[in-house]
Amino acid sequence: MDAGALHRRLTQVPARPGLPAFERHAAACILAVAAADAVRDGSGWAAAAGLDPQRLHGVLDLLAPAEAAALLALAPVGPERAARDPVEAALAGLLTQVIAPGHPLAFVLPDMVAARAMRPNHLWQDLGLADRAELSRLMTRAFPYLAARNRTDMKWKKFLHRQLCVAGEGALCAAPSCSACDDIEACFGDEAGESFLAPAPAAAARGAPLTAAHPMP
Repeated sequence: MDAGALHRRLTQVPARPGLPAFERHAAACILAVAAADAVRDGSGWAAAAGLDPQRLHGVLDLLAPAEAAALLALAPVGPERAARDPVEAALAGLLTQVIAPGHPLAFVLPDMVAARAMRPNHLWQDLGLADRAELSRLMTRAFPYLAARNRTDMKWKKFLHRQLCVAGEGALCAAPSCSACDDIEACFGDEAGESFLAPAPAAAARGAPLTAAHPMP
C-alpha cells in the first residue's frame, strides 16, 4: 500500500457523523504522509503525525471507525513520545489557543500541523495536501484568527514561526515588519512543487488510482 492508497482508504469508508469532507480529507492527507515517513525513516507513525498512540487511534476511529484497528497495522505506531522540540511544542500551544471553537479535529490538528511544520519542505507538502491553496483553506477553516492575520499572504510556515516571534517564543524573524524583511523570497516567494500525495485530490474526484511520492510497502 502507498500513501495515496491509504488516503483513499481513509476517505472512502464511512466516517463518524459530523465530520466534514474537507476536514476528513486534510486529516487523511496528514496521516498518509506521516505513515509513509514512519515506514521510510523507521520512526513511529504517531510521532510522525505529531500524536501519541492513543490520539492516533482516536483520529483513525473518527475517519474510518470500522477499519481503525486494521489501519494501525499498516505502519509502526511507535511508543509514547518522550519529549518534543521546544519550537514544535510552542507552535502546538499557539495553534491550540486559536483553533476554531467546536472544530471536529481540535483534539489532534494543532499537534499534527506543528509536528509537520518541523519538516524541511513547504508546509502544504509536509501535510500531504494538493497545493498551497488547500493549506490556506485548512487554515481559514481551522485557524481563522491566524488566517485573517496573514494579510500579506506570507508563506504559512514562515508566518507561523513569525507568530512565535511576536509572542516572544522564537527568534526567526528579526525584521519589525514584513515590509522590512530582508529575505522577501524566503518569506513570500513561490511555493510550487509536487504534492507528496499527488495527484490525490484530483484523482480521487475522477475515481482514478492514486500514487504517492512516499511509497509504503
